[in-house]
Amino acid sequence: WEDKGVLEEKGGDVLVNVNMVDTEKAKKNVELRKKKPEYKPYEEEESVDDMVVFKHKGVLSKYDEEIEGERKKSFKLDSVGMADGSRERELQNIRDSLQIRAQSLDLPNLHLASEYYTPEEMTTFKKTTRRVKKIRKKEKPVKAEDLLPFGIKSSEQDFGSRTRGRGKRRAPVKEEEEEEEEEEGSLVTSRNGAGEQ
Repeated sequence: WEDKGVLEEKGGDVLVNVNMVDTEKAKKNVELRKKKPEYKPYEEEESVDDMVVFKHKGVLSKYDEEIEGERKKSFKLDSVGMADGSRERELQNIRDSLQIRAQSLDLPNLHLASEYYTPEEMTTFKKTTRRVKKIRKKEKPVKAEDLLPFGIKSSEQDFGSRTRGRGKRRAPVKEEEEEEEEEEGSLVTSRNGAGEQ
């Protein structure tokens, strides 16, 4: 009887020749031994693409098929009858995006640096624009006649808190000075009058 997995569709039982199955397994083992890679200690096993896309690699990966069972090479058809490769396309898009992100560590080819710039290199430099010096116009000397009207206005006007209160004090002072002058004048006249007598 042929061995079947538990989840496989139940069909009719099939009689199998055991000797034929054994010979097929022996042939498969011979093929697996041929797949064994040579020992190359200094050769890189992984390519750049393998580094970008993570691949799980077993210790004895060639025997994985024996452990997990024979892998079926099959695909599904959609309702129209076309092969549905959406999963494969999605995986390919992921591989492409990862490969774009991969950075190369290769350095550009070295070349000798020249002592002078080429005309192409000179055009890359920013040209400095000359600054135009501003010429100051000489100011005319200020005359006393020009300042006279400003001085008169400033003394008469009240400009704020600094002069607040000062103007009030000046007015009584002037009146007191006038009174003192009048008193002095009267004293002088009285003395003159007393001196005459």
